[in-house]
Amino acid sequence: MKNPIKYIIISLMVSVSLYGQTRYVSKQGSSTYPYTSWASAADSIQKAVDASNEGDSIIVGSGTYEETIILKRGNKLIGMGSDSTIIDTRTLVTPSNFHVITSGDSSTIKGFAIIVSDRDNGTAILCNEVEGQIIISDNKVDNAAMGVFIVNSGADCKRNEFRNSKRGIHSLSLNNDSYTKIDKNIFYNNETAISTSFPENLTIRNNIIITKDEYSRGMYCAIADSLSVTNNLVISEIASDGIIMGDGKGEISNNVIYGNHIDDALALTDDSENYNNVIISSSKGVRFFDGKVNNYKYNVHWDVSEPYINGTPDTTNKELYPMFMNEGEEDYKLQKYSPLIDAGNPEIKDKDGTRSDIGLYGGPYGEEYAYLDLSPKVPVNISADVIGGVVRIMWDRNYESDFDGYIIYRDTLKGFNPGENNKYSSADTAYFVDENIVGDRYYYKITSIDKQQNESEPGEEIEVIISGIDAGDVVYTEKFKLYQNYPNPFNPWTRIMYNIRERGRVIISIMNINGEEIATLVDKELSPGFYEEEININEIRSRISSGVYIYRLMVIRGNEIVFKDSKKMIYLK
Repeated sequence: MKNPIKYIIISLMVSVSLYGQTRYVSKQGSSTYPYTSWASAADSIQKAVDASNEGDSIIVGSGTYEETIILKRGNKLIGMGSDSTIIDTRTLVTPSNFHVITSGDSSTIKGFAIIVSDRDNGTAILCNEVEGQIIISDNKVDNAAMGVFIVNSGADCKRNEFRNSKRGIHSLSLNNDSYTKIDKNIFYNNETAISTSFPENLTIRNNIIITKDEYSRGMYCAIADSLSVTNNLVISEIASDGIIMGDGKGEISNNVIYGNHIDDALALTDDSENYNNVIISSSKGVRFFDGKVNNYKYNVHWDVSEPYINGTPDTTNKELYPMFMNEGEEDYKLQKYSPLIDAGNPEIKDKDGTRSDIGLYGGPYGEEYAYLDLSPKVPVNISADVIGGVVRIMWDRNYESDFDGYIIYRDTLKGFNPGENNKYSSADTAYFVDENIVGDRYYYKITSIDKQQNESEPGEEIEVIISGIDAGDVVYTEKFKLYQNYPNPFNPWTRIMYNIRERGRVIISIMNINGEEIATLVDKELSPGFYEEEININEIRSRISSGVYIYRLMVIRGNEIVFKDSKKMIYLK
């Protein structure tokens, strides 16, 4: 097998040698000027920068470097990757004006983990009044007051990750000569992921933001001009705000804001064009700062306590169940019969030329994909009671647009398999009354079915005791249950569902037919509930080929395995 590190180094050398000279930094080099080979590599990054000329590249080897860096014009600072090249300034941070990397004109900063460790003062990357386009890509920033601070400069920030910071990216623009793009970044546990002041020529697109707490914000854009916020995902367990457009002009479209936002999921002015957005599972929806709603069209909300604040928009905005593939696993693609397909702004087209979809992947900057026809969601939160010899069963209702009803299975045997021989009745609501009671106890399972006759896995089995000393009791017979994956066969993804009624450490693994483990999908402590996990085979494609595989669920409490089950699945390339 070829040495992958050697291949990466050669590729980097080829790509950067086209312009300027290459300097090297390594903990294993002799630190001999002018640092033009790995053998003579500098022992600090700044040494190599000081020796460089305009347009030179500085390649930094694996290791941890404790220093700050000031780049020259045209420097390309390239690490070996954010998992192996680390700049750690935790012992260096000063009370004010601290910057780990200060960009020069037309600089590139790529492939570093930057640990600042001062959430009040420290900035990871500063671009202050620099000329040319600054490229900041494939970095990880942790514990900064500001991850990237852009002042009157143009920057292309892409594929970075920002964690545990006061602000992930802040852009301040007092002129219109620069262009900044914030694209395909991940923000996790920051007080504010993206903030802007007087933004001009700014694009915020295809980012994922997971907010921190009830005081945090996804985005705050103040006094904007020529601002485009499109195809972003904001996820909050609880947060203050999702996306705020403080004032000015721009476009807010095809964003998904998911989870509880206690002030506003969206806050907008009438000067911006706002369409094709989705707000889901929030206490507050969209706030209209100036009370004008004319430019809020073709948006959707679902499970929002107060959808509109300070105005009510027109009827192009609807309350609809989106039919995402699996929002619990952050898959916000639409299922085949989603009411959001071809339902967006008719003046906007998707990539395939059809009318735009509402949601994350719609519009010209979205993504083409196949709409899959999935079975309805499994009935959950099943409960029952027995009154006067009559059994009443309740559960959470389904909202899929192609939903057709429920099938009730009944048997006298615990752990029965649903089939034609025990198919008992049907229901079109999430409520069933069984008056045909002649035995001492019955076991029930419920499935959901759609108009294409796709039937879900059954929900958890319940035992209803009709007579005897325990008459009227309802028993949940299955403390743990592993469901068959769906779809099966599959490519490139499938979904694994399971139910646990007791807290424990849950491990889900994929094994080949010989029982050799290929990947661990889940390994975490979980509370009782119904869970879904999605496998994207693209993530493990190099280790898997077509064939039969086994997925296994284990639940561990203390040092004891309290449940273990496995099922087969088929992967087809």
